Amino acid sequence: MFFRDRVQNVKPGEKVLEIGPGGTPHERADVFLDLDPKLFKDETEAHYQRGAAPKLKTDKPIVYYDGKKFPFKDKEFDYVICSHVLEHVDDIAAFVKEIFRITNKGYFEFPSILYDYIYDIPVHPNFVRFDKETNTLRWLKKADTHFAEFKDVQYFFFKSIEKGHECLVQSLELSMIQGFEWTKPFTVKKATSISQLVPPINKIQKARQLAPLIPPAPAERPVDQIPLEVLTSELKRRAKRRARRHAGRVARKLGVRK
Repeated sequence: MFFRDRVQNVKPGEKVLEIGPGGTPHERADVFLDLDPKLFKDETEAHYQRGAAPKLKTDKPIVYYDGKKFPFKDKEFDYVICSHVLEHVDDIAAFVKEIFRITNKGYFEFPSILYDYIYDIPVHPNFVRFDKETNTLRWLKKADTHFAEFKDVQYFFFKSIEKGHECLVQSLELSMIQGFEWTKPFTVKKATSISQLVPPINKIQKARQLAPLIPPAPAERPVDQIPLEVLTSELKRRAKRRARRHAGRVARKLGVRK
């Protein structure tokens, strides 16, 4: 979950359900609902379905189900957290209807079309976006688009995020991820175009200025303005570099591999 602090409308003593908690559930959840592990073909699929998070370890109740009707009574919970699940489900309308059946309020979070356009997570069959102005959740199946034409590019970025290159997501998280609380049912409908799923441009914030990867060399400043310890360190570094180069030249003359 990217925006844990947005789960706010929960009063003390209220019963909270979290659906699909992965390995890092919200601390306010009292009960967890998750897919029956038998529905996954192997541990690799299960690993990706829980967002590459570790297996859930908890003393709280975990209820497993078949991905269809929730095994709960009407209005059994005061609040339902559903974070990074909608992009996985087969029937979004039916899934959201079940959430409306068991509670009157909750929190949704999911990646935007921008995130999956770049990374194309294999276990995300859906693009999703909530339009606050019209109180409408729109969705579209990836399979109904020409998305697959970019699969080689997306696979590159998918492997990059597996290796921890997340700076793009972090910098643009307000556009990459959508999270919101709700207190009344909203409309769920299939999008008629990609444009209905793209976040507004005004969500793009000005990037923070980052420190240069390579600081200016001391030689770029007048010597009398360089602190003695910095100058000493730079001289030692240059001396070591020259020594390594000299050693390399000697080794090559002697036919020694370095």
